[in-house]
Amino acid sequence: MNKILIVDDDPEIVRLISELLKDEGYEVESVTQSLRVYDRAKASRPNLILLDIMMPYLDGWDELKLFNLDDDLRHIPVIVITADRNAFKGVDDASQYGVVDHLFKPFELSELLEKIRNALMSKAQ
Repeated sequence: MNKILIVDDDPEIVRLISELLKDEGYEVESVTQSLRVYDRAKASRPNLILLDIMMPYLDGWDELKLFNLDDDLRHIPVIVITADRNAFKGVDDASQYGVVDHLFKPFELSELLEKIRNALMSKAQ
């Protein structure tokens, strides 16, 4: 069973995505506080991370930089989910941080599921 870590400071979004993914048969963990993301990812070793960029204290880019420094975490694919349409400005190559795809809020749940399936299939190959 694939484990997905949801990282978002909005508990309602976390709840919605968690329910959807559990219904689809995924094991789900979540973090709503950015200062706990690294430790949770390290402990749970998810197959995929859904990561919000705009969070207090450490933003998603800070988290990605931390993951990239860790041999256990740098290979976990990440789908960025953000409301910030400018989130990728100034980032030459997000894939260097493990970003395999992105979605802008608001998004369709079917689109999220498709991106998750594609990311997990790519990782398996």
